[in-house]
Amino acid sequence: MAGCTDNAFSITDSKTAAGIWQVPGHSELVEVVKRLKVFSAAHSKDGYLLSGLTFNKYGDRSNASGKRFGTLKQTLGFSDRKVFHSIRKTVVTQLESAGVSENLTADIVGHEKPRITYGLYSGGHSLAPMKEAIEKIRYPQ
Repeated sequence: MAGCTDNAFSITDSKTAAGIWQVPGHSELVEVVKRLKVFSAAHSKDGYLLSGLTFNKYGDRSNASGKRFGTLKQTLGFSDRKVFHSIRKTVVTQLESAGVSENLTADIVGHEKPRITYGLYSGGHSLAPMKEAIEKIRYPQ
C-alpha cells in the first residue's frame, strides 16, 4: 500500500518495520507523478497510482509490477540482466557516489540500519535531508 503527494510517497505495507516509511520524490519526476495521479483519479478502480495490477495469493502486487517492468524493458531493448531491482541498485549506487551516508541511504530505500544506535533508537531522517540527497541523483538526458 502506498500513499502519494506531489512531494513524497508513503509506503504503508512491508515485510519489515524499516519498509514502512516516507520518501520524497525527485524534482524531475514531479510532473510524471502529477500526470499519473490525474490519470489514476479518472480511471483507477483500485485507488493506486499504478492501477490495474493484480494481487498474488499473498496479497502482493509486486509480481504484477515486475512483469509490467519486464515487458517495458524488452520493448525498449534492454537485456535480461536488467531486472526490476536494478532500479534500487542504481539509486543506491548514485547516492553512494554522491557521498550520501549509508544511514541516510538506508532511510531513503527502506533498509534496516545494522548498528544498534541508529538501527534501534533512531526514528530515521526527516524528509528534508532525504530530499536533498535524492536531488543528487542525475537522470540520463
